Amino acid sequence: MSNQFSHSSTGQSTAALLSFGSLAQGKRLIALGAGLALVQTQIARALPLEYAVDDTPGLANERVAGVPVFPMSRLASESSDDILVIIYANKPKAILTMAASLNRLGLIWGKHYIDCSLLHFDTMQQSLQKNLAFSPSADRFFQVRMLCLYLGIESLSSIAGTWLFVELLENCVARAGGEIAECGVYKGGNALISLLSSEVARSSNYHLFDSFSGFGTTSNFDPNSRKDEFQDVDFAAVADVFRNYRNVSIHRGFFKETLPRLGAKQFAMVYVDCDLYEPTLELCEYFYQKVSNGGCLLFHDYWIPECDLPHRKAFRGVNRAVTEFLGSEVDKLLVFPETTHAVLFR
Repeated sequence: MSNQFSHSSTGQSTAALLSFGSLAQGKRLIALGAGLALVQTQIARALPLEYAVDDTPGLANERVAGVPVFPMSRLASESSDDILVIIYANKPKAILTMAASLNRLGLIWGKHYIDCSLLHFDTMQQSLQKNLAFSPSADRFFQVRMLCLYLGIESLSSIAGTWLFVELLENCVARAGGEIAECGVYKGGNALISLLSSEVARSSNYHLFDSFSGFGTTSNFDPNSRKDEFQDVDFAAVADVFRNYRNVSIHRGFFKETLPRLGAKQFAMVYVDCDLYEPTLELCEYFYQKVSNGGCLLFHDYWIPECDLPHRKAFRGVNRAVTEFLGSEVDKLLVFPETTHAVLFR
């Protein structure tokens, strides 16, 4: 395991060892990454960032979330004595790449830099405690975090997004009873991390739905520039990952083909992570009445930025589909801009 994220082994939980307040005290805060993760996190927890560094073409000399953006070379001229760099990235693979660049500058994780998943956990656990009256597990978060970073199967979910999924299923299955459905699987990273970190996931019927061949058609509400994403999946490799989990059922194909074969089932939790307007609406219409009382639907890409970033258009169809489906009940959603998720309890 790479040492940039290694933690003390004194017997204390990592949560007890980590305090953003103590790390940031007396430090100038600098962002590494000026993409969606910066926008999301600043909305949930606005920090007095001095500037951001990002070498993505088109971002230099722009402002993202009100923060001026400079090339990475700007950071190389800084002394490590008075800075705390925060990595703003959603994908675990991107976080590792960015951490490696900081390591080459001689910076040390937990001393000179952290990543934004730690900020997400802090704000999201407060929201869960306030709105849902249960206390999230810090140790579960750090277990999920390490699996996200080092498991080796690519996941496009953020670290805190996968942790939120695991935390909710732990509570929903115990409270509501029923099965688990994950709609939008990609290479299986989110599902495997959930199974490895949750006994509840391993002991429940767990359904995985995906075409495993990318999108079908897209609507006028979806970004045409992203219609060719998610086509790099080897289905045989995904099937091998879950072959020893007898509780896991893989449903390969588009939802209109696979959902009618499912039969009469009740669900404790349904994860809707299909990015597009029409399949999201289809999933709402199919699963809403099948979620047990006390269970939930979790939507990815529900929260969207007001404006697209200069280099990337957001998936806006999910928000439109969920809002249309719920109508006046849309206020019942608990929204987490940190990870773009929204939760609806039944």
